[in-house]
Amino acid sequence: MGREISINIKFFSGIDKELKLKDYNPSEGVNITVSGRKRLRGVLKSMGADASAGYACFREGERISRWAKLRDGDEITCLKPAGGG
Repeated sequence: MGREISINIKFFSGIDKELKLKDYNPSEGVNITVSGRKRLRGVLKSMGADASAGYACFREGERISRWAKLRDGDEITCLKPAGGG
């Protein structure tokens, strides 16, 4: 199973409301401790995110997929991609 890791996830563009996070502060995000070798997809799913939700997620400024393996100390930022026309 592996050791536990701590990550921080920040949600923008109303994702916190979709996930029904109470008293959410976007400057602090959500601190989560998970078993090591966890993927972003599983963490988002455990928080109530729909598997088909098209969030754009970033780690250290680089876009990552939902299948990215998380590492201790990761700070993840998720937002909804802008659209328009």
